[in-house]
Parts: sequence; structure tokens; C-alpha cells
Amino acid sequence: MAPRIDFCLVLRPLTIVAIAMCSPLALANDETPPLPEPTALLQGFIESVGGTSAIYGIEAMDATGTIRLPGGRDPGRFRWVVADEGRATFETAFPGLGRSVFGSDGTVGWSALELPSGRTVTRETLETIDNRRRRANWFELAFTLGANATSMRTVGLAEFDGVRAWEIELVRGDERTERVFLEQETKRLLGFTTTLHASPDAPAITVRFGNWRVVDDLTLFHSIAISGGRTRVQLDITSVSFDPPDPATFAPPLDLPDVD
Repeated sequence: MAPRIDFCLVLRPLTIVAIAMCSPLALANDETPPLPEPTALLQGFIESVGGTSAIYGIEAMDATGTIRLPGGRDPGRFRWVVADEGRATFETAFPGLGRSVFGSDGTVGWSALELPSGRTVTRETLETIDNRRRRANWFELAFTLGANATSMRTVGLAEFDGVRAWEIELVRGDERTERVFLEQETKRLLGFTTTLHASPDAPAITVRFGNWRVVDDLTLFHSIAISGGRTRVQLDITSVSFDPPDPATFAPPLDLPDVD
């Protein structure tokens, strides 16, 4: 006679295991953890470079460096100076090509373009200078990435130039989508890509930040590489100072036209 099998003894432990696997605690352990909020990731970046207090404690900044354009031309130079009360001046010059500068002393805005063929000076509104300053000051741009975004979300972990990073998608009101990459380990800004909705065939623009160095209470990038299609622009920051600049730095040009 075949041996008698007690199926109750066999099924009872299987049933216990099945119930345990279906318990809420077991299901919770199998769930994918939620992605970090994009605002938390961006704030982590701010903390990694010195924190909000250190950034907002800056009353003035003077940065100088070099800029290289495609084609093997001699490098140009730039200088960015900003201070309180809306004062600013941004200058870029290339050997043999010319010099452009815009700025404000807090009461009047102006821009000047010097070419081999001549010089042009234009009076600008303070709003125009403020907008140009926001686009030209890469430190300000990096520290306010989340500003003016109509929506943002954390995409997940990705690789940026072979480095593990958190990817954040920012949608702007001016028909741009930016994908920001923050290094997972250090939380620093590796770079971002920009896509124009209105020009789907245009190549995405990629901006890379590197060469991080300590400047007073902050850790700042000192290289910016901008690429898109066949174009590449390299900015290398050689000095950064937070000392109060000479007020004469912001003086409008003597040949600034009078108000019409």
C-alpha cells in the first residue's frame, strides 16, 4: 500500500508563507521608494556649495576670466561685477574683434559696443539691464535654477558624462525644457540641457560646470562649457572676489546719449 500523505501538514506551512508574503508589511518592503522632490534636490545643491545664508550674504562680486570661441581664435576676456542697489557691469572683449559692455549705476542703464569700425553707446532701461544681468551671471543662474519654472519633476537617477546623477526636468514659460543633473554623491551641479519647443529640429544646448574651488564661504565652479551642434564655447573663471568694488566701476560712459 502506498504511504499515506497528510496534505494538511504539507499545505499548512505553504499557506502561512503565502499569507506572510501578501501581508501589507511585505508588500511595502517590495514597493519602489518614492523619488526625492525636485525642490529638495535643488536645495541640497545649494547646501553643498555653502548654503542659502552664505549665498544671500553676498553684497558684491567681481569675477574675471577667459572665453574661447570655435575656430581656434585667440581667447577673449570677460569681467562680471555686481553690487547692491542694482549696480552691475558686464564686459566681454576679443583681440582684434571688439568689446561689448553693459551696466548700470542703479539709476541709469547703458550698453556700449566697440568694433574696428567704430563705437556705439546706447541708453538702456533698468529692467533691460536687470534681465541681461540675470542671463549673463552664471553664478546667479546656477543658484536660481528652480525660479520661473512653470513645473518641475524628478525624472530619476541617470548618468551625465559618466557620473551618477539625479535628473530634474524643468519646464519654462518661454517654451524651454531644461534637464538639470546634480551629482548623486556630492549634490553639486554637473550641468543641464536645454531644448526649445518652438524649434524641435534645433540641437539641444548642453552646459557643463566644473573645476570647483572654495572662495571664502562658498564652493564655486570655475569652468563653464557650452555646446550645441558644432558650437562649443568655453569660459574659465580665473578670479572671484566678494570685496566691495570701486564705485567708479559702475559709472556710465561719458558719451552716453541724453534722454530724448
